[in-house]
Amino acid sequence: YTGWYTLSLHDALPILNAAAIRIAPAASYYDIVSNLKGVDVVTSSLNFKTPTTRGFGGSGNTRFNQVVDGMDNQAPGLNFSVGAIIGLSELDVDNMELLPGASSALYGPGGMNGTLLVSSKNPFKYTGLSFQIKEGIMNTDGRYRDASAYHNWAVRWAQNVNNRFAYKINAEFIKAQDWLAADKRNYDRLSPTQKVIPGSRATDPNYDGVNVYGDETTADIRAVLQGIGQQAYFLQPYINTMMGSPINVSRTGYDEKDIIDPTTLNFKLGGAMHYKITENLEAVLAGSWGTGNTIYTGSDRYSFKDFKMGQYKFELNGKHWFFRTYTTQENAGQSFNATVTTRLTNEAWKPTITFTNGQANPQPTDWLVEYTQAYLAGKMAGLGDLDAHTQARSVADVGRPAAGTPEFKKLFDKVRSISIADGGGLFIEKSDLYQSEAQYNMSHITGKVADILVGANYKVYNLNSEGTLFTDSTGPIRIWEIGAYLQATRRFFNDKLKLTFSGRYDKNQNFDGRFTPRATAVITVAKNSNIRLSYQSAYRFPSTQQQWIDLTIGGGVQLIGGDRSFQKYYNFDKKTQYTLNADGPPGANYTFKTFKPESVQSFEAGYKGLVAN
Repeated sequence: YTGWYTLSLHDALPILNAAAIRIAPAASYYDIVSNLKGVDVVTSSLNFKTPTTRGFGGSGNTRFNQVVDGMDNQAPGLNFSVGAIIGLSELDVDNMELLPGASSALYGPGGMNGTLLVSSKNPFKYTGLSFQIKEGIMNTDGRYRDASAYHNWAVRWAQNVNNRFAYKINAEFIKAQDWLAADKRNYDRLSPTQKVIPGSRATDPNYDGVNVYGDETTADIRAVLQGIGQQAYFLQPYINTMMGSPINVSRTGYDEKDIIDPTTLNFKLGGAMHYKITENLEAVLAGSWGTGNTIYTGSDRYSFKDFKMGQYKFELNGKHWFFRTYTTQENAGQSFNATVTTRLTNEAWKPTITFTNGQANPQPTDWLVEYTQAYLAGKMAGLGDLDAHTQARSVADVGRPAAGTPEFKKLFDKVRSISIADGGGLFIEKSDLYQSEAQYNMSHITGKVADILVGANYKVYNLNSEGTLFTDSTGPIRIWEIGAYLQATRRFFNDKLKLTFSGRYDKNQNFDGRFTPRATAVITVAKNSNIRLSYQSAYRFPSTQQQWIDLTIGGGVQLIGGDRSFQKYYNFDKKTQYTLNADGPPGANYTFKTFKPESVQSFEAGYKGLVAN
């Protein structure tokens, strides 16, 4: 092993070799990881799975590193590892190694919960033509859709030309009908706890279904009632009786099956050329590229449509050292925020309320005005409150495009093709990552004292969302990171005690540098009987999104990054900010905290032995 693998300090690690992957009854090699001890996997869609080991989990976990052939698998702008969407086809996976727990000292920032190392097959060793066809059936329970076919086809060709030059080409194609989210429980989006609450569209005028989109828009009709009273003064006494508690109502939403195409498409293409310059020096030029459609759950529900990402590297491997430089190129294609797009589709058909120069300017054809007038008429006609709301909604929704109709599709497609920066649902994401790193194994020099490894890396993020995801409307945002590490291993008492120490220092452009040490002791107390003691530490710099995001999500909520420049950008340095208090006036004054790296320390003791063979 060369590169990252030489750094491993773990004993008896969970390693899946090519044979185990080949015989596993799983749709994807990422599914196999979920069966390892202590591993949790969050599944957002068929092709989007996020593994984690210890600590917090979630979709797109930024606390878990995924490294493929020495390259960080994360999308530089979206911040999370995209797993099997790009990268290696299953036929080209040689092994997968899981490092549970803190691993920043070895693999850099981000390894809070663990690291997954995926290694491809060397064309000098694995040659010839191989292909794989997987066919399956999806949605067999028929709960949300009829059963449908699953197709997964892969091919790999590798050739060792003359024991000096070898190459490989591989491709994989996946097509299936993905599952669709259909949780229609009521969701209290505005409360600080954001919890599921009782109610449905039939019983709650302010209903907000978990997987119903467009109903995030909510408004208090009392403002319109007050305006009606001012114009029709003879109604004011009756309206005054209604001006107590808020009368919040939400727009009528659409189900996920109405707005997201569940057809999962994934095409991956990869290859590499290996050339042995000398017996002890090998050059590698490799690349992998992937595109497709999938679904992701984050702050909202996102549809990745025509998403593309490529990774390209050049590597030199010597007998005691390596040098690697690579880039990750990301393009979100026609990807859109399904929640925001549906909400804006409602607004494109009929605005909730008209605004002029930033001020509410109700018009007779506004949805909220029509709703309020019909609600008031129903109440004055003696209808109960719930019946009056039902009548009001039926009046305000007259002419609303029905899901699946050409009118709805035309309107929805128009909104999703407009960038978020221009008032639509399309997010433009063309961010890049560049990294160079080197490692030198000094054991042949220092072996009498200790086996020593040293290494360093330099990384640059180039964020480019054209103002749809970050505050980069005037140009890309550039962030650099540097890091260096050292590992020393010494054996004592005829290999009965092995001590290992490693330490790493990293510095991000926007944060102070951090040092993460790690130490382990493996004691052989008898044959096939070992005690292991370890201290590990890990940290991660706030992600690029946590630093620079500026994104409108469902309900008109604005996500903003923690960089101090936002305080001036939004005039927070001149205006008092308050904590959220949805049930009344603003809460306590909000104090902005200084962003800093998140960290964890771990102490472990373990025993492993073989009893009676």
